[in-house]
Amino acid sequence: MTNRAVMQQALEALENINKAMPFPVGKKVITALRTALEQLEQEPVAKVVSTAPDRIWLDLGFDPQDETEVLFGELHDVTWSADNATGHGIEYVRTTPPAAQLEPTPWREMVVATLVREGVNKHKARELADHFERNT
Repeated sequence: MTNRAVMQQALEALENINKAMPFPVGKKVITALRTALEQLEQEPVAKVVSTAPDRIWLDLGFDPQDETEVLFGELHDVTWSADNATGHGIEYVRTTPPAAQLEPTPWREMVVATLVREGVNKHKARELADHFERNT
């Protein structure tokens, strides 16, 4: 659960309590939570994508070799992890859709090499170079 979701849940609970049994401190807390929620920005999807691992695992919680009758659509209580936490996960690898990939150009390769030399992760350097090439 995100911080935003927890704050929203707390706000709703306090509002319900305050309706049933008003209390002076409750109004202050409710006002403070409303203000905080209004100011809280959701993390942009681009940031989530850029910080996501290259590989993740759908952790099943059981060894699929032992459960031959379970269909993928019947799975429940599964979770994702970056390190195959249960040891019985299904690996997913992040890729860039083919339509979004740009052909390497000497300019792009020079930008990537320069950014990597400056300490930028090679994957991030490629993303930045592609962004500049698309938007300039």
